[in-house]
Amino acid sequence: MQVLYIGDVVDNATLMDELAQCLDREYRVLKYWKHLAYELHIPPDVQKGFEIYFELSPTVHLFQFLSTNDPHLTVGKLRAALKDIHRNDLIKELKDTSDTDMVVDVFNNKPSLLDRIALKLDSAKRPVGDWRNLARKLISNGQLVKEFEAQLHSSDNPTALLFRYLCTTEGFSQLTVGVLKGHLEDKKMLRRDVLAALADHGVEDGDLLSGVFSPDSDLLNSVSTLLNKKSPGVKNWRYLAYKLGVPNKVYDDFDPDANSPRCRPTKMMLEWLRSEHPEMTVDQLRTAVKEIGRADALEILDGYLSQGTYNYSAGNNQQQGLVFCLINNLMDIIYAGFSFSDFK
Repeated sequence: MQVLYIGDVVDNATLMDELAQCLDREYRVLKYWKHLAYELHIPPDVQKGFEIYFELSPTVHLFQFLSTNDPHLTVGKLRAALKDIHRNDLIKELKDTSDTDMVVDVFNNKPSLLDRIALKLDSAKRPVGDWRNLARKLISNGQLVKEFEAQLHSSDNPTALLFRYLCTTEGFSQLTVGVLKGHLEDKKMLRRDVLAALADHGVEDGDLLSGVFSPDSDLLNSVSTLLNKKSPGVKNWRYLAYKLGVPNKVYDDFDPDANSPRCRPTKMMLEWLRSEHPEMTVDQLRTAVKEIGRADALEILDGYLSQGTYNYSAGNNQQQGLVFCLINNLMDIIYAGFSFSDFK
């Protein structure tokens, strides 16, 4: 019998898509790709790379922004900024560069260097200096900092998409600030920070959302920053959409985690395994999947091992599709707005 390796999995686009759809989504009980990574003994720092840098690295975006707004930024200035935010560990990463080197040239010639710095800055938690602290040091103009943050979230702003929908869709276009505040004040959501932002901008209860949440407005930017954040136990834009009566299928389309091709940690994990452990067999992968108790993913692999394809019977496909669709929709309704802490 022919032995199949991890590279055979990665080379099969259909298989990769099905495994990603199966294992990418986080659940409260079911185990997902992070648990599989643990079973496969993938180092924690590598795992973080699958979910931080590739999804959206603010550090990488920061240096892209600086390449056009401060193209003459030198390594010396970068070192000074890193010293100010107490990141001597990152200064050591620059040991093979000169103070007079241009940062844009260094990172263009050594993209892996930017990767290493980005990973550490993106994942930093207080009191360790992160990408935000570095941005404030490298961008002296406060307005430019705001422009950078706006660019950072422009293609990844589900709250803005939600308000655009509310402001332009029949049945929602007459919603007022008062209705919005009612949901924000409800004890099940209770977002005092968003209520404070509304108060700071002086909007009235009788104002239509379409009149105050104009595209690129300061109010929309402020509210988006707050509602886009994912924090355990804190209701975000998804829960607000659910409470306002927006159909689940509609607000799912706003979710960058569900729709961005960048957000496929399962695929990136398997690609990493092919690169670092090409000798790994599909049977070994199957054993790890079995350990995390994901029978659906196991069935996908079993179909591949036995047939090399995914031509399950139409009846089984329909039944499985209906069951998983029902489960996913119910969980979306029950846990709308939930986000979960990193797997430990």
